[in-house]
This record gives sequence, structure tokens and C-alpha cells, in this order.
Amino acid sequence: MENNLTNRIYKAKNDDLNANHWESVGGELTESEKYAYADMIGSGCRQNTKETINRLVQLPLALWSNHGIYNRVTFDPSNSKYPVDYCTGQYWPAERKTLRECLLGKYG
Repeated sequence: MENNLTNRIYKAKNDDLNANHWESVGGELTESEKYAYADMIGSGCRQNTKETINRLVQLPLALWSNHGIYNRVTFDPSNSKYPVDYCTGQYWPAERKTLRECLLGKYG
């Protein structure tokens, strides 16, 4: 099971999962993962938007809406410098904006 944001949110919302199948998926975001994710999607935003993003990443993953684009956000706990990565499909600035809007609740 890939350690991506979609799987982490699913795991957080479904506590009755087979533990062996989901053991490679992390739990809640660590402080460094929260900081790195907020930094990644908040780049180029106004200060008030960055502050909102920083507040929202502090929420438990069970409260996050799950979006398909979150499959592309992966976590590497062994990389302490930058534990969050994103696999761009077409155009990073547009996809970063979509990630930001998903977190900000602009997509159902």
C-alpha cells in the first residue's frame, strides 16, 4: 500500500481496517510533514492564505475531504529534509493551486 495522502485520509476515517494490509501507510501527519505540505502548496500565496493553510493542516486527517489528486502526494519518512513529494501530471502551478483549493474546501 502506497504511503500517500489519499491512503492516510482513508485510514484515518476507517479504523476497522486490516492492520497488516495498511501497516506501510503512515498515520496522522507528523509536524515536519505538516510544515512541508503547507510550504509546498502555499508557495506564492498571500500571507493570510498561508496562515489558513497552516491552520488547516493541523486538523486530524479524519476531518479532511479526500480528493483524487491526493494520490499524487507521497510521504517519505526517511527523508527528514523534505518528507513530502508530489508527482506532477501536467503543470505544477495549476496542480498546486488545485491542491490548495482542495484543502481550503473549494471542491466538495
